[in-house]
Amino acid sequence: MSEMIIENESAIQYFNQEAEKLLNLLTELKKTEGRRRPLRSIEEEVSSTFDKSEIQYSFETQVDQEGNEISRYFYVAPYKWIGIDILNYRKVKKLSSNLYKRREINEIISAESLIKIIFGWMKARFIKATSEPSIFMDYLNKSIKEMIGNFRISIPISNLAIDMEFEVGKVKFEFLRKELFDKIENRLKEKVESKKMPESKFTSFISKLRKNYQGKVVGTVNVKAEVEKAKEVAEREVDRAIMVLKYLSPYAFSPKNMALFGRKGMTWLPSRYLFIFSDDLPKIHEGIVGKQSFYFKIDRNLLEHMKKAGLDKLSELLLKAVLSEYEELLFTALYTFTKAISQIGYHEKIIFILSALEIIFLKDSGEPIQISVGQRLGFLIDRKEDKRREAISLIKGAYKIRSNFIHHGQEKEDYEILGKLQLGCWKALNHMIKNHDKFKNKQEFILFIERLIYS
Repeated sequence: MSEMIIENESAIQYFNQEAEKLLNLLTELKKTEGRRRPLRSIEEEVSSTFDKSEIQYSFETQVDQEGNEISRYFYVAPYKWIGIDILNYRKVKKLSSNLYKRREINEIISAESLIKIIFGWMKARFIKATSEPSIFMDYLNKSIKEMIGNFRISIPISNLAIDMEFEVGKVKFEFLRKELFDKIENRLKEKVESKKMPESKFTSFISKLRKNYQGKVVGTVNVKAEVEKAKEVAEREVDRAIMVLKYLSPYAFSPKNMALFGRKGMTWLPSRYLFIFSDDLPKIHEGIVGKQSFYFKIDRNLLEHMKKAGLDKLSELLLKAVLSEYEELLFTALYTFTKAISQIGYHEKIIFILSALEIIFLKDSGEPIQISVGQRLGFLIDRKEDKRREAISLIKGAYKIRSNFIHHGQEKEDYEILGKLQLGCWKALNHMIKNHDKFKNKQEFILFIERLIYS
């Protein structure tokens, strides 16, 4: 057997023992559902070459009302399913959870794929498959190494335009070029010529594909992992890179505008759809609400400004293999701030910005929030006494607006307060970015501010 992914002998022995116990819990699914239509993979959806009558399900699962998997069975014979029932499934989850806590595992494979491997091993043992390792950790090791690959994943970005390609951390922002879609079209033409795809389906598919994606911006990430884990990593890295772009965008300083660019499918534009009747037939109105342009365009000039404002520094942080506790705090606050400037509603912006400031400045839940946040913000971003008093007053005003909205339903909007609040939070984050290597954790950072206050 090749080198083990987990090398600790006591851990290997423990996981083998726990897996063996699961074999005693295998039971037959007595009441089977009627045969359901299988899901198509992307490749099958495009090629339409598969025969539905020949497809067998690998697994049958049951979920609760919240979508949590509560049992799983594997297919062994016509209408015969063997697996772990609802009463014992928590033991499978325990084994999977304990495995997934290990960094050697969770950095290269997804939690769902790990469950599939566990059941794949149980099926191999149940049907006495001699071609597969009988020892669980050997089977796990072999399966993971077979699944790992080098993937380049491109994720479409909605409402973003760029004049040139550039990188943020591990993400390259680039275009889906015409040449790619020409290759796809030529490959599909071969399917049409061999009668494996109807020409009508080919025409509509390629037309829709080009319209939706050709020339659009994507965030591209290179990942070495199992494919499901690779998708998770790519989405996480693209989200973090978009977070950085939002923080450095003009939206960070414009309280009436929203940063509505992001991963396609995870962001949307405020739109209006109406059927207006004045007689039997309506006038149909469809369109985006308001006159703001929601496209964010990054040209060379703006990119240079963003670099001066901290883009390169944040890119370096995104490339770090292990972040300090203080750097993790910074990214949590940064994410919360950019979530604020992505909101459409005024009060939602206030709530998230105050949350970001609490993440930065509060020691614990026992502190007086308004005084602690206001005072520490004031001393961090400005040394002038009148400006520090202004920061305390600003925080009190913002908390009053938040309280009136949450507790009393009052929707008063004061964009002067919101604008100053956004700017104050941005400055605090900017200070943290510039000094990210000077503090190990939040305690050291708060101590630094308190020394400023009492000096």
